[in-house]
Amino acid sequence: MDFRIVPLCGLLAYEGLALGWRSWLQWRHHGGHGIQLFRSGSWRQHLRDALFLALGGVLLIEAVAAARGQVPVTEGWAVRLLGVGLVAAGTVFTVAAQLDLGASWRVGIEEAARPGLVTTGWYAWSRNPIFFFMLLFVTGFAVLVPTPTSAGVAIASYVAIRAQVRKEEHYLLRAYGDAYREYARRVGRFVPVLWGLTSRRAHA
Repeated sequence: MDFRIVPLCGLLAYEGLALGWRSWLQWRHHGGHGIQLFRSGSWRQHLRDALFLALGGVLLIEAVAAARGQVPVTEGWAVRLLGVGLVAAGTVFTVAAQLDLGASWRVGIEEAARPGLVTTGWYAWSRNPIFFFMLLFVTGFAVLVPTPTSAGVAIASYVAIRAQVRKEEHYLLRAYGDAYREYARRVGRFVPVLWGLTSRRAHA
């Protein structure tokens, strides 16, 4: 197999499972697809939603270019195995964390929704495991396609995710109040015990 198609296969698998299949599963079991992009009424949130879609589009362009030999893929089997491992782990664990959310799974913020605060499974370890594993996947992609564009997407993804997480924390505080504050004291924002609710606005 030509290794140049591996990044494209990995990206299609991630998007197909984490968005396509998961949305279908949500619709089948809970009567809604869970996609809430561009529904907030806030232009800032619309910009964040558009940024996530744009970053995914840039990755797709890079993956197609790599498959066609227009941009380089990484050399050396050790580095290739590292990249594939990060992409595979990011995909599998993203889907696993999505499944832990059950009826609470959303892409975007549904302000009126109160499906219940999930604190078990991956959410006993991290408040944002899906975003953490998304970053794992994007990092793996940048290892497989070592271009300035891929590296830029990885950095931009981290910045965008931090902004989105803080917005979602405000929503969760409004929705669940003290229950979420207690949860945030016990579980880190991305990894255990690190980055709790540190902003004054989050505590307000």
